[in-house]
Amino acid sequence: MVLKVLAMVPLAFLRNRVLSAVVVTLIAACAQPPLKPSTQHVARENAPTQPAGDIPPPLTSLPLPPPPKPAPRQETYSVVVN
Repeated sequence: MVLKVLAMVPLAFLRNRVLSAVVVTLIAACAQPPLKPSTQHVARENAPTQPAGDIPPPLTSLPLPPPPKPAPRQETYSVVVN
């Protein structure tokens, strides 16, 4: 029964499937293993339980940037095509 089913499937289809599986396997084999976190990595148990100081009040107004200065007029050219 299996041979009858395989006989109905085109050979190019099977070849493409096998080739795709081989390529995916080779690409996955080149993957770098996950790195272990260092001992100096930020962890919850090392986090301070109290804030470092008081939270500053929010800003109500920001200083405005200086007004723009006019740029000198650029040279313009005319092009005539006959």
